[in-house]
Amino acid sequence: MTSRDDLLGLADRVASGSGQDRELDAEVCIALQYAGSSVQLTGVCSSSVTQDLIAGRFPNGIITYKLTPALTSSIDAVEVLRERILPGSCVEVWQHDEKYVASLFPGIRSKPESGRIKPAYGQAPTEVRARLAALLRAYAATWQGR
Repeated sequence: MTSRDDLLGLADRVASGSGQDRELDAEVCIALQYAGSSVQLTGVCSSSVTQDLIAGRFPNGIITYKLTPALTSSIDAVEVLRERILPGSCVEVWQHDEKYVASLFPGIRSKPESGRIKPAYGQAPTEVRARLAALLRAYAATWQGR
């Protein structure tokens, strides 16, 4: 099971790299149990496994990185993921000292008891990686060991 620390570690790895990394894309999808639009499992798939895939669960299977969403290189893929795992969230991006910075506000449903919503930040050489790092940090902040 993925922990909060695992998600923060993934966010750090996303932020430290640049360009497309299909293995990291797959690791993020596995950690979030996110299927995107299509996945392939090893072995024979039954109809119940297919239903689990549609629901975003990965029972007894291994996702192949060739079919995962291009999260480290596609803003559209990151935005689809953001709406899926943190609906109602919003993101702002700007450039600072040749890096991109993204601040992600998780939304009202994850509002802490203090009443103040704190954004999560991601800083990376590319905009898409800054967005993904911020998304992973925001999700980690709401993580309850699902």
